[in-house]
Amino acid sequence: MDHLDKVRASFTEQAGQFAQADLTLSDPVYLEWMVASLPLSAADRVLDVAAGTGLLARALAPHITQIIALDATPAMLAEGEKAARESGLINLTFQGGTAETLPFGADEFELVTCRFALHHFAEPERPIDEMIRVCRPGGHVALIDLVSPDDPQLAASHNQLETLRDPAHARALARYELESALKQRGLTMATVKVRDVPVNVDRWLELTRTSDEMSAMIRNELMTEVNGGPATGMWPFIQDNALHFKQTWAIVVGRKLKGY
Repeated sequence: MDHLDKVRASFTEQAGQFAQADLTLSDPVYLEWMVASLPLSAADRVLDVAAGTGLLARALAPHITQIIALDATPAMLAEGEKAARESGLINLTFQGGTAETLPFGADEFELVTCRFALHHFAEPERPIDEMIRVCRPGGHVALIDLVSPDDPQLAASHNQLETLRDPAHARALARYELESALKQRGLTMATVKVRDVPVNVDRWLELTRTSDEMSAMIRNELMTEVNGGPATGMWPFIQDNALHFKQTWAIVVGRKLKGY
């Protein structure tokens, strides 16, 4: 099974759960924060890359002319299409495709977004290159993702636990890496925002249907840190008698000034 197969398998399992209201990923407060952080115009044509069920695309749709939500997992697209129909969103189209080879010409979109997907790519530079290619000069590319700690050892531990939980996880970049990825490709920084988000460990593990063995291993690592043991890079804590950890989300938006 190659990595794309792992991603498809993981998200085929998760697709039906993305409609649940108590998920951190679907929390309207966080979605509103993301929408408010993006440069939007009513005339914009937008592409949401590796969109999943289109949570961000559906939140953006009322503010723009047209949006395409592209994803490689048919089950995620089907869930998104169903939700969009129920919401009456007629300017949102769901389309199959891979982020590494976007099925669009150069300079087609005013805004290209990618939300909580880059950490699933073994080579994130490939989708980033493609996102920039299809963005128009003067337009924006927005990378929204969970980020790992800046410290390399903590980042390694953080990513190891994420991969134990979900084999589709490749590596969460640090915030400075997201910024560098756009700057090195000639984009200028338009927006950089960071937010810490509390995550319930039980719900986090349930979403990916992590095995009992792996779940126990992850909980043990986190509880060891809570009790004064080695740092995991997850910043775990107890809240309302339940184990949580702190996830850091970053929004990094770059402006494309010329052809790419």
